[in-house]
This record gives sequence, C-alpha cells and structure tokens, in this order.
Amino acid sequence: MYYPVNWPRVIRLPSLGSPIIHRVVCNRDKILVAVLSSDTLTILYNKPCVPVACLKRDEKSLYEHGENQEVEWKPDSTAIAITTSKGYLSFYDLKFLSDQQHLYEQRDSSVPGLKRESAELFIKDSIPAFSLKHCQTIPIDSGATGMVCIRDELMVATKYGHILRYHWNGTLNRDYCLDLRRVPFCVDQLAARAVPITEPNIFVSLIDYSPLLGGFAVVLNDGRGAFLTATTLKFDPNQVQGIWAPLDDVTCTAINHRYRLVAFGRRNSHADVYTIDETTGGLQLSHTLQLSSKDFPGSPGPVQLLKWSPDGCCLALCWAGGAVSLWSTFGALLLCTLNWDYGSTQHHSLTVCAMDWGIEGYQLWMISLSGDVLTQMELLKSPLTANPCMSSKERLYLHGQDRIYINISDTSPHRTTSSSGGDSGALLSSKQWLVVQAPSAYMAGNWPLRFATLDAKCENLAVAGRTGFALYSFATRRWKLFGNESQERDFVVAGGLLWLGSGGQAHVVMGCYNIGADRDEIRLYPRDNPRLDNASCIIQQVAGQILLLNMMRDTLLVYTSDCHISLFEAEASGSGQLQLTRTQEIDVSTLGLHPACLVAATLTSLSHATEPQQSLGSSCQQNILLNVCGRVLLIQRSEGPDESDEGSAYYSAPTVLASSVEILWVPNPDRLCPRKPHLTQALWLCCGAHGMRVWLPLYPREGDKGHHAFMSKRIMLPFQLHIYPLSVLFEEAILIGVETDTLLYPSSGISENPWLIPLCVLERNSQVYLHHIFRQLIRRNLGFHAWEIARGCTALPYFSHSLELLLHEVLEEEATSKEPIPDALLPSVLEFIQEFPVYLKTIVQCARKTEVALWPYLFGAGVAANPRQLFQRCLDSKQLDLAASYLIILQNMEPVSISRQYATVLLDAALENCSWDLAKELVRFLRAIDPSDADSATPSFSSAWKPGSAPSPAGSLLPSKISLGSQTPPVSPNPEDFNFLLGSTVHRPGSRTAGSMKSPSLETNAGFHREITRSISETIPISKNFSTPPAGKEVPPRKKSAPVNSHPITITAEHDPPDPSLEELYMDLILQRHVRRLLSAGRLRDLGYLVAYFECPLVNWLSRERMRAARVDDFVSATRRLHTDFNWPFPTVSTQSVRKLSNRSISLEEKLQALEVDVTAAPVMTSARSDPPYQLRQNGEALLEPINGGLLLQTVEAQLKPHVPSQEEWSVQSEGDQMSLAGEDRLNDLDGLQESSWGVHTMAVEVASAAAAINEPLQKANAQSELQLRYLLQLFTEADCLDWALILAVTLRDAMAVLRLVSMMRSALNSCQPSNQAATIEVVTRLRDALLALSHWAETDCQGYRPFMNVIYGQVGILTKLILPQSNGPLTSPTEPSVVLESGATTQGTGTKSRHTSVTLLTPLGRVPEEDLDIPVFKTNGKLDLPSEGALLQRSHQLEQSTKKEQQVNQHQGEPVSAQQGSSCVIS
Repeated sequence: MYYPVNWPRVIRLPSLGSPIIHRVVCNRDKILVAVLSSDTLTILYNKPCVPVACLKRDEKSLYEHGENQEVEWKPDSTAIAITTSKGYLSFYDLKFLSDQQHLYEQRDSSVPGLKRESAELFIKDSIPAFSLKHCQTIPIDSGATGMVCIRDELMVATKYGHILRYHWNGTLNRDYCLDLRRVPFCVDQLAARAVPITEPNIFVSLIDYSPLLGGFAVVLNDGRGAFLTATTLKFDPNQVQGIWAPLDDVTCTAINHRYRLVAFGRRNSHADVYTIDETTGGLQLSHTLQLSSKDFPGSPGPVQLLKWSPDGCCLALCWAGGAVSLWSTFGALLLCTLNWDYGSTQHHSLTVCAMDWGIEGYQLWMISLSGDVLTQMELLKSPLTANPCMSSKERLYLHGQDRIYINISDTSPHRTTSSSGGDSGALLSSKQWLVVQAPSAYMAGNWPLRFATLDAKCENLAVAGRTGFALYSFATRRWKLFGNESQERDFVVAGGLLWLGSGGQAHVVMGCYNIGADRDEIRLYPRDNPRLDNASCIIQQVAGQILLLNMMRDTLLVYTSDCHISLFEAEASGSGQLQLTRTQEIDVSTLGLHPACLVAATLTSLSHATEPQQSLGSSCQQNILLNVCGRVLLIQRSEGPDESDEGSAYYSAPTVLASSVEILWVPNPDRLCPRKPHLTQALWLCCGAHGMRVWLPLYPREGDKGHHAFMSKRIMLPFQLHIYPLSVLFEEAILIGVETDTLLYPSSGISENPWLIPLCVLERNSQVYLHHIFRQLIRRNLGFHAWEIARGCTALPYFSHSLELLLHEVLEEEATSKEPIPDALLPSVLEFIQEFPVYLKTIVQCARKTEVALWPYLFGAGVAANPRQLFQRCLDSKQLDLAASYLIILQNMEPVSISRQYATVLLDAALENCSWDLAKELVRFLRAIDPSDADSATPSFSSAWKPGSAPSPAGSLLPSKISLGSQTPPVSPNPEDFNFLLGSTVHRPGSRTAGSMKSPSLETNAGFHREITRSISETIPISKNFSTPPAGKEVPPRKKSAPVNSHPITITAEHDPPDPSLEELYMDLILQRHVRRLLSAGRLRDLGYLVAYFECPLVNWLSRERMRAARVDDFVSATRRLHTDFNWPFPTVSTQSVRKLSNRSISLEEKLQALEVDVTAAPVMTSARSDPPYQLRQNGEALLEPINGGLLLQTVEAQLKPHVPSQEEWSVQSEGDQMSLAGEDRLNDLDGLQESSWGVHTMAVEVASAAAAINEPLQKANAQSELQLRYLLQLFTEADCLDWALILAVTLRDAMAVLRLVSMMRSALNSCQPSNQAATIEVVTRLRDALLALSHWAETDCQGYRPFMNVIYGQVGILTKLILPQSNGPLTSPTEPSVVLESGATTQGTGTKSRHTSVTLLTPLGRVPEEDLDIPVFKTNGKLDLPSEGALLQRSHQLEQSTKKEQQVNQHQGEPVSAQQGSSCVIS
C-alpha cells in the first residue's frame, strides 16, 4: 500500500535551544507539526516545511519544572499540552494572526525560467502567521507516564496507577479519573469473575485511545497489555472494565480505528495484532508481525514504536536495534530497511526514537536515536486506500503528494488480452513509470492530492486535492482547470472519484461537500468541455456526508454517513443530458458499527449460484459486496413475485464470505470471457499475512445437471503469495504489485545524509497464480475443474511454467516432510500434468531444479513414469534436448552401462537430426565415463579428461583433440583447429594437417605471419592413382606451402596412437556412418558442420570413399541439392544485358565464347576476418553471417573478360595441340567480328556486358555460402573426389576449377599404372558424362547456366580425346594446351607456367551435327546414347585425319593457323 521513494529530507530547525529532539507530533489535519526538544517547542508548517512559531523556556522554568518529555495537540489545534520530567503539565495557546497576512516575504527569482507563472501564486502560497505563548503549568502527583487526548479532555497516566482527566483550561475532572486498583480485569467480558490489579507499583506506561473501539489500549510497566472499555464513551469509572491481552512482554501499543484492531509490540521483536471479539468482547489474535529468515536472519531487538497511518491501511514499526518496517493492515510486509543496500559499511543507522505520519500518509516524520536529526521520508500509496472503487480497474498507478506514478506498460489504450492470442506483456512489460506532475496553478492552494482516477482506456486522468479537481488528457498532455477559481474553492471532493461512460458521453463522478450551501452532493462534470464549469455539471443532493462511491455500468452506488446505501441509475433525458435517478435505498445500520468502519462497497454480478454463461445485458443481477472492518459480506438481490411492482426487489440477509480482507477485486461484467469462465467470474481477496483467497465458481459437467445438489456452487481457495498485489488480471492469470528497490550512491557528507539512506526507487513485480488454484482443487479431489481451468489457459506463454511450479512445490513439501503423509498429493499432480503436451518438459525441468536426493521420490514406485520410458518418449517425439536432460537423470539413477547405452542412442538421433551442439556434448559425456565405473549402480558424472587416455586411431573420424577437461570450452574458438575448413590454404603456426591425427603443438612462434599462396592445383601434387590404395599403404598427406621458419607436422612412428577402446571405436563408427550417410545424400552443408564441430580429418576419409560414398550418380539432382542447402541462387542472365545483345546479328553465346578467363587481372580479395566458413561460437552455435570481403586471403577467383587477340596471337599455332569442332562458318563469323562496324572498343563493351550477365547472380549470392562452397571445392579436389569437385565448380561457375580438374585427369592418365588405368578411365568418363548431363539440363531447365556451360563445354571434347586413345594403348602424346608467350614474358623454370596461357575450349556440342562426330549426345527423349568402343576408335581416327587435312589446306592458302579458331577462350 505504501512505498518510499527518493531520499528522505533532513529538516533544519532554528538553533535556539537544545539540539536534542524528543518528540514529533502532527496535529489532527496534519498541516502543523510540533517538534519538542528539551527546552524548545517549534511549530512547523507542512507545505512548505518552514517554522511558523517557536518558544524556548528560560533557565528558571527548566530548573523548577524539568525538561520537556511528551507533547499532545488539542483536536482543534488551538492548544498544546507538554509534560515535563519533574511531574508538571504545561499548556500553550496557539493562535492564528488574521491581521498579519504573510509570515514570510516571497520574492520571485531573477532567472526567467524560474519565475512564477502568475502573480496569484504569491497569494496562494502564503504562509499564515501564528502566535505561541505559555498559559499555565500544573503539578501532577508522582509525574506523568503517558498522555492521550479524548474529545475536549486530556487523560494523563501517573506512576501511582491513576489516569487523570484534565480539561484544556487546566482543571481536573475528578469524577471521571480512573484508578487501576479499582478496575476489574478479565480475559473477556463474559467471565464470571473479574479481578482488579493487586500488585503494588503497577502503573500505565503507554496509553492510546480510539473512539470507534470505545476504549483505551494500555501497556503496564510490568510488560502486560490490556484494553480498557466501558459501556458509554463518558468512561464512568464504575463502568470501565479491563480485558487482558495474553502477553507479558509488551513494549508499546497502537490502535487502528477503521479496522478495529489493537497492536502490541513485544520484546521478542514481534508484534501481535488483536481484534475485538463481538461475541465475548475479548481480544482475539488476528495475526503476528514477524520477520522471516529471508527478510532478516537475526533479531532486530525489541519493538520500540508502533504507528498506524491516518487511513488505517499501514502500520509503521521500528525496533530498538535499528530499522523501520511498514506492514499492511493484516500483516503483509511492505517494506523493511534491514534488507536495504547500505554498501560495504552495512551501517544500519535508521534507529529512531520517535515518529509520526504526515498529511494523507504521504510523509513519515522520524527522529534519530541520538535526537539531533529530524527526517521526513516521502511515501507513495495505492489509490485503493482512498478510492476503493478503483479495485475493478486493471491499471497500476500510485499517488504522490503532487504527482501520479503510472506504469508505462499499462498506458496503452488498446491492450490485447490473452483470450485473443496470448498476451505475455503482463510479465514482460516495462518497469519504468510515467510521472504526471499536477499543475502548480492547482496545487498551490490545494496541496496535497487526495483522490485520483483513470478512465477505462487510460486516456484521461482526474485528480482532486483540498478543494476542486482537475483533468489531464494523455493525448494532448494538457491539464484542464476551472475557469472561475471561486467555483473550484466552493466544494471539497469526498467519497471518491470515478468515470462514467466513455466516448463523447464520458463524465467525472464525485461526491462532494458544498461549502457555500453547506450540503452534500453528487456531481457529474462532462469531460469534453473546454473548461470546467458548474454550469455544465449535474448535481444530485444527498442526505448525509458521502463516504464511498462505486459504479457498475450505469448504476451508481453511494454510501453516506447515515449508514444508507443509495442506488442511482444514470440515463440520458430527451434533451440528451445525463440524469441521475434514485432507484433504491438500503439501510445497513443494523450491522451495528460505526459508519467509518465500512471500508469498501461495490456492485457485482457474483452470487452463490453460478451460470456458465451469464447475461451481459443491462438486466444482470446487481448484488452488493461490503468490506466491514476486514469482513466481506455479500448481500444478494432477489426479485419479488411481481417484477412490475415498484420496489418488488429486495436484498437478502448478508452472508460472510471471508475475514481479514484488505482489498477485494470483482470481475468486470463487460469483459467476461467464455473460454475462461472460472477466472473471469471469480472474486479475489487480499488478506495480508493470510495470503490470497479466491471465491471460484464450480460449473457442473455436461450431462450432470440436477445431480449432486448438495455440492456448493462456489469454493473459497486460499494460498500464499510472494508479492503484495495491487491489481489482478483475470484473463492473464497474473497478480501485479510494486516493491521498493534501493540504489546506493556515494554520500556527499554526513550533514547532507546523516543516516546514509540509499535512494528508493519503485519496481513493478508480478506473479502467476494458476499453480496455486490447481493445487487447491486437486487437494479437494476437484481435478476435473482444475483441468477445465487449465484447458482455457494453455495459450498463455507461462502455462508450462505454472505446471512446473505446481510440481516443484508439492515435491519439495512432501519429499522433505519429516512426518508420514497419509494422502500424498504428488501422484494426483503428476496425473494432472500428464493431460498436457508439456508433460515431459515439466517433469525434467522440475527434476533438474530439484536436489538429486529428491529424485527417487519423484520417480519412485507408482509416482511417475520410469525415466527410461520418458527418455524413449522424448526420442519418439524428436525432443532431443529433453532427452538429454533425462540422460542426466538416468546417469544418477541407473548404472553407468545403462546411461552409456542411452547416451549412444541419443548421439545417433542427434546426428540424424543435425543437432550438432547436443552431439558434441554427448561425445564429451561418453568420453568422460570412467571404464572402472562401468558396474557402478549410481555413478557420478565426471567431466575430467585424463591426459593418458588413448587418442583415436589413424583414419578415425573422432580425433583425440576433443578434451573433456573443465578448462576446455565447449567449442574451441581457434579457427586453426577446424581441419575441415582451412585445408592447406592457410598455414598457421601450430596447426596440423588435415590428414594428420596428431594434436597441434603447443609451441607457437610469434614471428609467424600469413602468406598468400597459389591454388591447390599449383602447389600440391595430386594423387596419380584414382583407385583405392593397396593394403598397407597410406594415402599421401596434404602438403602445405609453409612460411619461412615453419615446422610442418608429420606423422611419425613414435606418434602412432595405441589401440582405441571399444567405446571410442563405436563412437567413431557412428560418426563415420553419419558422415557417409550425409555424403551419399548430398547434404554437404550438414557434412561441413558435422566435421567442423567434431574436427574430423575429412581428406583422408574422402580419399578412401571417393569410389563409394563420394561417388555421384545424378549430377543434376546433386547440383540442385547444393542450391537448396546453401541457399545459393540459381543463375539468371541479366535481362538488360540480353536486351542489349538481342538487336545484334551475333548471338549472346557467340560473344560469350570470345571471353577469356583471367586470374591475373582479378584483384586478390582479402578479408578483414580470417574466420572459417563454418564458424562456431563458444557455445557451439554455428554462425552464418557473411564475412566482410567475401573470400579469404589465399582465394583467387577466375574472372571473365572480353579478349581481343593480337596479331601475334593470331599468327602462333601448334599443330596437334588444338582441335576445333566448329565449322568454317563459325571461323568466318569470328574473323568478320573484328572487321565489323562495332570496332574493337565496341566489341569489348558488348562482350563485357555478356560477362556481367554471368557474374551478376554470383555477386548477389550469400558471401558466407560462397566461402563454404569454395572450401568444400578445395577439400574435395585435394581428396581426389572429382565428382563433387566438378559439381561445386559448376555451382560456383568457376571455369578455372573445371580446367584444373581436366588437367588433373590428364596428369593421372600419364602417370597411372596399367593395373589402375581402367579405374582412371571410368572417372574421366563420369566427368565427361557429368558435363553432358549438366549442359543438357542448362539447355532445357536452367537457362541461367547456359552462358557458363557454353564457356566450359569444350572440355567435353578434351575428356573424350583423353578416353579414346586408351582403348589402343597408352596415351603417348596427350593433348596439351598451347603456350603463347608475349613479348617480354620469360619462364621461371620447369613446371612454371607463363603469365598468359592460351587454352582453346571446344564449341558446345549442341552446335555440332551428330554426323560430323559420333560422340555421346542427348537425344530428344533426354536419355544419354553412348556409342560403342569400336565406333569411338573409328571416329577418333576420322577426327585426326580431318584435322591434319584442314591444317594443310590452311597452310597452302598462306593463312596462319590461329589459336583462336572456332569458339575459343583464352585463360590468363
């Protein structure tokens, strides 16, 4: 209810007398504050806080009468009484000086921004002048021990056991003085025998009075507490009776008038709160204020002070050991300064000797124990304390003295409810607050705020202070005040503020007291008027003072001081003006209580009977709920026999629903949700220390109507909370509250912050309550109703969390119980949770958050399913993460062999579903199991990896690099460890070769640096044998171009690993099987991530699998799969480029054939990052973000550019080195191309456009995917898996890579052994067939690949040329590309190519008639027609003869044989 905010203010007093302060007491209306020191009485004005009167006693008075001790105000604030240490009572008069207008002279600031808005504010802020003078001093026998004021008399307790009654003029009323020895005491008023106090020297040390209870609460000097009552308020000594409190260690007392409670502080740091039993008249314990061990583990000392707030909603308590706490009416802890953050010093200096509440409860005045500091703590309070009608609203906001704090998350006018799609904003909303400052023009004369209300859509705010009211619009952010200030000062708002209607008919409804007419009224002001004016308001006069207001739809409830409840109907008249019509009046005076004891009154449609679908019309039942001193009464409305008769409706006798209730929330009848009838038609009650209670409807099952008539239609369910609720969200199943958090700032000095109190800030908190309802219903065997409620809440994002809380609380309570449980609740809870799909998740999450010692009870006999069964259910439903959690449970509850078996099964499933993180951790888990614990029943999980463990064997896919030590991160961030990724492109110090199984050396050289090398085909010799290596021979490892001073790692005999264990072999077998499965299915992306996570040496393994798993049967499908897996776009020829070339006589393909593949002119693209393409975070998650720069340091991309041959290039020829399948017409077209009207420059521009048509899609592709594809291309090329290498090269449209593959084939055929020649020819044949298949696919289905396929199609002829001679014998003179040296180009030695190497590519096969060359072609049906071996030999011989004849004809004509004849492409 009350929450401190900001820092406390230190009040500086005039230094006239002693600096030691004893008491601070506010007057009745809290405007004036009396501060009493040893010799000085100071009167402070509250707003602004300045002294208005001060009186210092002289030395003679101090010597004769003693120092000041206690101070008490007269009810009308015209006199003050002070007791002294030597037994005297002094009276002082305080008079208002009407002739003196201003006590302080007000001067405006010279700064323009600080000047006041209007000169009228000088008058409004005027501080009245007072005169304080001493009247008389009278002696008191034996001295005063306590003092309290009742009406016009002052009661003073003495040390002789007397309670004297003085008039304010100093005379003693002897007839009504009390003597404790003559007052009978008993435990209640029904006791047959009352015994007076007979012990000597017993007197009253503290006394408090309440007119509503009609008695005094007293504390005796021996520690006993009692309550003195009488039959009349005159307190005739012969009628006074004492009621003992069953305590003997009482230190202080305080009375709550509104709730009729008596609080006693005790020496054991507790405080007991009692209520008056109406039947016996005795003191009945209501609750105890006690700090839990969570709030403070020790004892703060005896209770020193107790003070109730003015509205009775909060109790301030302080201990002698230091600290202040705030408690709600019925014992909920709101604040305790013991758990504040005081920094490293932990200086609990909030030790007070006196305190009092300020005006409206916004301030708490405190005096330090030393008495030298007076502090004022600022507080915020809930609007429910002054305006209980706001309990039906879901908005969360708080009152301040001159501002309103509104939670930002609740200021949206349109909040989506969970019934229409799940609203998680209630839990995830912002914790910031919107502070709306009241206008200074209004607050200058009406401080502080007393009421505030928000409309239903949170679009308008109405506030009321001392007089009048003001409106605020969130849309315009402007305040609306009265145009005539006299009208604003003419009435005082009383009873509350609320909104009626919405849209253009919205009105502000208030109860008020008309000062000028001296009457009580109900006023309605329209919202949309430009100014507030009495001329437009609707006035309804009432008989008594309005105490409470509430509304349901158009029905207004008004409770007045004459104990009458009046009901008004608001309806529009014929002229459109709103009118109030009184429909009924109810007398509640029969309750026999004071009118102020009625805390809240509200209209509701709830009743004892329940209907699943209540009517939403205007004729819904209007029952009344009353909160009388914490007891909730339901008064139901019943219709008479004839509904047409006037007044036929009557109200039945009240029914008590609950007690100790602070706040009640009723559902909004306009927001009843059919999907959640239980929650939206429930009554919620906040009962302080007793927790929360909900009056829940119970709807019968379908088909059971008429049966079980004895069962109640509603049930009251109690449960405890961790927060203090201020709002209930019915549909979202959430309680919202506020708590105080502290922030410690460095203190600027003791004078500024003498108590070192931290800054107090507000924090919004929330709590779900579904699990509490489920538990209470299941405990009462009402599981069906719990299931019905849960069925409507499954869409809530925190539903599974509620089930987990339900299971956790029941498990903790029953498993840790020291007493046997006759009827355990856990089996029923588990049976209930099994009805929902989140059952598996709920069980394992609860188990993982619970101690292992409680697992046997959870999974014990008949309580829950066996963990093995739950594990298998997770596997069947593909919930692998949950299965991994169950594996931890199996490890602790089953033998090691069982847990290892299930871990292996889960590893296989994780690899199958590409759950790489989980698979990585499972490998760690399996490697961490100690073989010596294989027979242990309940082994403990150990993640320590011993350095002496056996590494993986050579050729294994599971390297020994995977360490399980606690120092090793889940995934190494070092990119050098990813063998699969880096290959031999970059050599880093300490890195290992891809084929090596040796761990990287720990020695590094800081002087190493990166060097750019050539591609693999130029630096690494390719294996000459494409067949499987013979037994006993090892595949040659990759060589790397290492920088200077590098130390390459090689496999030596002494590093050969020992034989692995059976478990490691089995894990390696699983990995190999999945790698083979991924490769066979063409899932190269998943294969890359698997190898990256497990650091598998892929190159050696691929070398062995190149004729098995790495063999590709359908190249077109594999290419499509690559595009899909890598999100690689299919190429498309640019429409603009095609349109430019469409008007020319030469086709696009012909111009593409005039392109050259340039690797020297292409810029070397360096990357700002050196991360591998398959990047892994520390937690093992793969990153797919593009890397800046596209390629790595050593990647060189072949570019297509237009090539215009020079005269030297046309004149150079080499017979036998080139062959052309193009006809003479194709040569003539190219010859004429140079002589056409385009010219050389125009030709270059047009061909460049054609090149852009090929490269444009590649530039738009994902850079990260391109990196991954190029790495795969390098690794497959190095492993001699040429099938996949060709597919990757075509996918990347890398012509240079295709030429390297053809060159590899030529080298392999030259160096292969006769026994391996057949296997090598088979590989070459598959590559040729692959090019033919891809060319046909490009011609028919994927036109974007046509330009590229036309460029590389000449390699089909070269591969065919390589195949044909092998049928007659070894290839003695393979076709080699002719070498053309430009002027100035020199060779670098053997094996070094020149800068420009010209290789003629063949014309696409589609351009050559089949009768010219009988090579494999695709027929019209799309099938490949392969010629016979004899036909191939015959056509090869014909081809050689035709080529020689053609060259002779050209030489006879004197024309040089050009290297560019036909359709050629120069590779630079």
